[in-house]
Amino acid sequence: MEFFYSSFQETLEQVDELMGRSADQAKPYEHKYTARELLQNLLNHERIQAQDEPARAAQALIEYILGVNHFETEEITESERHYSKCLNSLLSLPLFYQAKYLNTFQDVLNALGILQCNRGENQKGLEYFYKSQALYEAIKTIQTQDFSHTFHDYLTGSDNFRFIIQGGVNRRKAEQNYTLTLFYMAQAYSKTGEKHKSASFCAETMKRQMISGDYDMKDWAINCINMAEYYVENNYIAQGIYMLECGLSIITGKRRKLRSTLNMQIGRAYKSILELAVETTSQNKEIPKELNEQVLFLPMLTAEWKNVEFPTEIEAAKEMFKVAHGHFKIALEYFIIDGYVTEHIEMKKDISGLYKTLCYFEKSDPRVLAMLNRRLELIENFTKEINKQSYSALWQHLMNEVASIYMDIYEVKVIAAEEQKKPKKRLEKHAAANSYALTCIEKQTEMMEFVLKFDMNDDSAKDIMQSSLNLMFGIARLYSKLEDPDKVVRVGYMEKSYRWYEKIRKYLQDAKNGKYADKISDLNEQLRVCEEMVALMPIRISQVNADSYD
Repeated sequence: MEFFYSSFQETLEQVDELMGRSADQAKPYEHKYTARELLQNLLNHERIQAQDEPARAAQALIEYILGVNHFETEEITESERHYSKCLNSLLSLPLFYQAKYLNTFQDVLNALGILQCNRGENQKGLEYFYKSQALYEAIKTIQTQDFSHTFHDYLTGSDNFRFIIQGGVNRRKAEQNYTLTLFYMAQAYSKTGEKHKSASFCAETMKRQMISGDYDMKDWAINCINMAEYYVENNYIAQGIYMLECGLSIITGKRRKLRSTLNMQIGRAYKSILELAVETTSQNKEIPKELNEQVLFLPMLTAEWKNVEFPTEIEAAKEMFKVAHGHFKIALEYFIIDGYVTEHIEMKKDISGLYKTLCYFEKSDPRVLAMLNRRLELIENFTKEINKQSYSALWQHLMNEVASIYMDIYEVKVIAAEEQKKPKKRLEKHAAANSYALTCIEKQTEMMEFVLKFDMNDDSAKDIMQSSLNLMFGIARLYSKLEDPDKVVRVGYMEKSYRWYEKIRKYLQDAKNGKYADKISDLNEQLRVCEEMVALMPIRISQVNADSYD
């Protein structure tokens, strides 16, 4: 055994130092290649080649380090080959000998699982992670000799040093390895689309990190944001808000951007409650049972769990509005327009969305109109100020929202017009409302012209054609709805509607005979509707011309 207490031990300590040494950017793997040569020479030593039990154990340890070495130099196939050799060597040992290297079993099972997941073989990766999980459960129950067999722990002075070949179980490392196993399982399930399992493993990972104190503050807070997003999307909104509050509670130092991001997400979580309340109330659905369900609680943190109330009337909605708006206001102090264009505008859109939800609960039309105008104040100027080429998607979203606000104002004013008993007064009110509809049409036309300039290819054709058609149909329908006390003006609107339907018909016919006809499946149905309107509009125009107003 003298070889294992001298040359073997000394070489692995030297390898560890080399693999951790900083290298010149021009030769990033220089020291790792040197370490690899030492490992290969050690592997070929006659004592290792003896293949008795100590030799096979030593071989397994060397193969594992070679696997790490090749992984870090991005030679993945070779890395997997060495990891597999490590596992096979360990499994060839008697059980009492295997028990000395349980930490290495964990390491190699996790490593093989990661490699499988990285190449998209997530189910195969999960098989390794479940084996590692089962091994951890066994480590908790079996009687093993407790000491570190890793020279790194000796170098850092964090454990009692023993010679590597002697093995033993490092309980602290076993806990760390198991936390990594759970983290990898969360990632794997995320890739397979099993988000609930992914969230469950991620929550357990974060809990273990917090209990052990073994975590990076920024990474842990960012994981809180990611977890909260999942919980809110699935109606566990109180849990989502709690995760964000937990993230805030651990931040020390300035970290303004991170704090502001968490406040922004808290604002969005409360906004989602208002949106869910509108959806639930308007569609006569039941309140989601998950709303205040507790999935994860961390008593070691100062964050408080807050059950959320589900607003059903305007006063409760206003209170939630204030909470959400307060968090957005804090976040906006950091995410100013000069430097954070997207974040700033998205939050202004969020605040506009808050007013939109209040409009649903508000019964007073004057107050609804005031909130609609406030929404315009928040976002309309951005449609003129930002570069729509550089921020194409954001500009289109803003334009869509601005157009819809003008349409909402028009609808409120039309309702007021319909309440007028005298036909002439009613038409005058309609005419007053029309300016908002015409502005909506202007916005839709500008969007359509912008979209039609996009380069069309196999990937973009469907979206471009469908967006253009949606805008065209919207313009044509809106012109046909406009009322006016002046019959000439009214007929003018209808004629514009007719011309738009003709334009749509030609667009559809060209698309049907064009290169990308297969990208929209319902061209025939849309063409049929358009043909009907082209035939109907002249009849309606004739009827209006034949009528006289009172």
